[in-house]
Amino acid sequence: MKWAAVLVVFLVLLAGEPAFPQAFDEIAIRPGEGIGPFRLGMTVDQVGAVLGRRPDGEATDGNMKFYRWNLEGGAHTGISSVPVLTIGVGADGTAEALSTTSTAFATAGGSGVGLSLNGEAIG
Repeated sequence: MKWAAVLVVFLVLLAGEPAFPQAFDEIAIRPGEGIGPFRLGMTVDQVGAVLGRRPDGEATDGNMKFYRWNLEGGAHTGISSVPVLTIGVGADGTAEALSTTSTAFATAGGSGVGLSLNGEAIG
């Protein structure tokens, strides 16, 4: 089953077509690509445009600058605090890293924030 999923993802990436229906796109975690509507390579302004506001916080660590948005309301819940989306921006001004603490996002296989490796809820 796992090999079939890997093969499907590989073939879809090879073909350049979306891997999931549009409805799933808003909550999908795609390793190496993005989280929901947020993609690696986006700028802070592009992420802000999707969310309709500027970041709620920022920090610098080495050569990366990190921007954080609180994700409140709707399906967003956190495992221990307010759920957030964080992007790490490199020298070229685009997102090189994306992370979230929101339980609203998941992979096609159902993996997401708050699940252990055996699929049981944490917390």
